[in-house]
Amino acid sequence: MQSPWIATVDSRELSTLLGLGIEPVRQVFGASVRAISLTSFPITTCLVQIEMDAYYQMLDECLQAVHAEAERLSANGVVDCQLTYETTLEGAPAGYRLLRMQMIGTGVLDERNLSSQRYVAACTATELLGLHRAGFQPCGLAVGHCSFYQVAWRQKPKRGPLGSWMNEEVAELTQGPYTAREIAMSRMTDMAQKCGGVGIVAVKYQSSVIPSGSLVDGTMAAVCRMSMIGTAIRRNPKSDSEVSISLAVKVN
Repeated sequence: MQSPWIATVDSRELSTLLGLGIEPVRQVFGASVRAISLTSFPITTCLVQIEMDAYYQMLDECLQAVHAEAERLSANGVVDCQLTYETTLEGAPAGYRLLRMQMIGTGVLDERNLSSQRYVAACTATELLGLHRAGFQPCGLAVGHCSFYQVAWRQKPKRGPLGSWMNEEVAELTQGPYTAREIAMSRMTDMAQKCGGVGIVAVKYQSSVIPSGSLVDGTMAAVCRMSMIGTAIRRNPKSDSEVSISLAVKVN
């Protein structure tokens, strides 16, 4: 008896996939763990280059593993691809930080994919249906990440008794996530362009701000991280679909 296949999609998503002529084959997976030295972290406002380099090296390793599993299954696409990334000091040697990345999705046989290239998409089956109706098709993952070290050494308390901090924005630290977002979006756009994408849909993101130091002695800083994953799309040359857009308001 043939072994049952395993997929990340639920029963409703499965029905949508089959309706599109996309048959699930099996779950595909990629993982990578790295250790980076904390002594390489900057002391002034700038990119945390060692972490940025490690992130994209891990991403390449995960994508290679996912493509290799899909190839063994003769799958010409991967859908519902999910990416998780975390950084921790727990379990790491002294002076190091552990980075962990995992990628999981469902390998599929897509009869509409006439290209010789296998695609990896973060889209769900419902989102793929919307793309099909709009005359688009997925062409690959678009991922952007930035680790940015932002210092607030120049800012001093402006209000409060004896010059202490009361309820005041740390303006320099607020700027950190904005800078990280712009850099992450730029990286994501570059990745989409390399696979021929004209747009990016189904974007999901993870964001964190990890403070360090103290505002009391003026050594406050933070590592601002922004990770984004979406699906790069291109127009389907064989599609004659037209999109009708209307405004819908949800009424309780």
